[in-house]
Formats: sequence, C-alpha cells, structure tokens
Amino acid sequence: MTFYLIGIDHKIAPIDIREAVYWKREKIAEFWADYTACRIAVFSTCNRMEIYGIAKNTPEAKEAVSIFKKRFSEYFADSYIIYGEKNIFRHLVRLAAGLESQIKGELQIFSQLGTWAGREDFPQALGRLVHEALLAGLEIRTRASLNRPENNIAALLYKNLLEHNQSDNLLNIAVVGTGKIAELLAHYKPQGTRLYFAAHKNIIKAQELARISQGTALWLKELPGLLLNADVLISASSCPHMVFNKNYFLKIAALRDRELYIYDLAVPRNVSPDVKSVNGVILKNIDEAILNVDYKSRYKTQPVSY
Repeated sequence: MTFYLIGIDHKIAPIDIREAVYWKREKIAEFWADYTACRIAVFSTCNRMEIYGIAKNTPEAKEAVSIFKKRFSEYFADSYIIYGEKNIFRHLVRLAAGLESQIKGELQIFSQLGTWAGREDFPQALGRLVHEALLAGLEIRTRASLNRPENNIAALLYKNLLEHNQSDNLLNIAVVGTGKIAELLAHYKPQGTRLYFAAHKNIIKAQELARISQGTALWLKELPGLLLNADVLISASSCPHMVFNKNYFLKIAALRDRELYIYDLAVPRNVSPDVKSVNGVILKNIDEAILNVDYKSRYKTQPVSY
C-alpha cells in the first residue's frame, strides 16, 4: 500500500489558477473515478486543492499521478507531489498546525481537516493518518502558542485597515456574504469600525451578524446607496459566479469624493478583476489582501516535493 498526494496551494498557484481548478473540480472528480483501484480523497479550500490517494504500490501511484498531470497540465504543471506514509503525515501535521496557511497558525484549517476526514465515505487508512496528524498538529499549536484567536483573516485585515485609516471617524465597512469570513468579521470587530452586512437571500443571518457586531443588516440591492459613503467593501460571498462587475462601480465611484477600498476574499472571486481600472477604486483579491504584495511576483519558486 502506497500513500501519495498531488496538490497546488497559494504558494505556487496564483488565484486565477486556483479559481480555474474550482471550475474544473467535477472533471477532476470524474478523472479519479476511473481509478477505482485507488482510493481517493480531495481536500479543497480557497487556498489549495490536494488529491490524496492510496495505491497498491509505488508504480501504480506514480502512474496515476503522471497521467493526471498530463490530463490537467494547465493547472497542475507546478504541483507538489508527495509519496509515502511518513511524508504525507508530515505534510498533514503542518497543515493541521497552520504552518502551510497564508496566515501562520490560522485556526480554520484545523476544523476543515477534521470535517473533511469525518465523512462516511472517507478512506479508512487515510482517515487514521489525518486523525493522528490532527493530534500532532494540536500539540504543536499548543506548544508554539498558535491557537491565538487573532490568527485569522478578519483580525489581520482589521489591523491593516486601522493602521492605514487617515481619519478619526468610524471606519464604515460593508460586508457581502454571511458565511465563515463574515462571522469572523462580526466576532473580531475592533473599536473604530462599523459593519454593514449585505445579504442576497439570508437576511436573518445578516441580522444575527449585525446583532453580534452592533452593526446593520441590509439587502444586497441596497448596497449601492451604502457604498456612496462607506470606506471599505469586503466581499466574501459563496456565490459561484461574479457578483460585481466594472459597470456596478463606475457610477458609484463617480459620485464619491474619496477612494473606495474593495477586498475580494472569495475564491472563486466575487469581483471582476477589471474593476481595478475604475478611477477611485482600489481592488485587492485574497492573496493581495493578506500578503500586501503583487501576487503575480510570488510564483517564481520551485514546487516542493518530498
């Protein structure tokens, strides 16, 4: 029995590649369904897609990986490949500890791994490996003090926003979406900010988040009026298609007297990249928002293989 892994993450694949892999996820699943002799589990987040497999032997594992890379070379040409139970375990421990995350030590990856491996159809041998890795990752987190609540995207974004705020007035932030990121934004809201949660359908959840953060809930159709005076728009909707295009912001930007900062934290993205060309709008995707760098300049390192 041979464990193997092929994957891409934020360190070697820019957001447009990770986004494209999301759209190809059904085709990827169909490919691996043909390898019925190999047990497969796919771990997918906004920052990575990893295919874990268990083959009869190493040649079978290498053959499956080779054929897969050729079939999806446009997306997995620079993927990392790991063979062997010990090496897979070491990688899973680093994931569980948050050492492979964009925000070192972030807590969400730990629960994502637990939920992933808790499925009824999950391969038993791989499930055992993930469970052991979670225990080891938890110990690392405890010893290294990585379980700090501020190790999350909301806390980091708030820190950056408040550092660059040039006014003593409240920072008015519009949030699109009512999922995990919106929950983090509500729970970790610092003083000096006011949140407005815009919902397309789930207004009850938006109202609950507004209650937690002492903010305001509104319907998505009311957002243009709010954006005339808001300082920041954070979009983190789970909608699988673009929510905002260039035309949406042209009139809004023309009526404003200062720049509008937009942080698109969704993968797939909610905001069309061409919104960057709108005068008076500063758009950053999830990579740029977290790392504060030009993400295209990062992907020059060689992928890591064990």
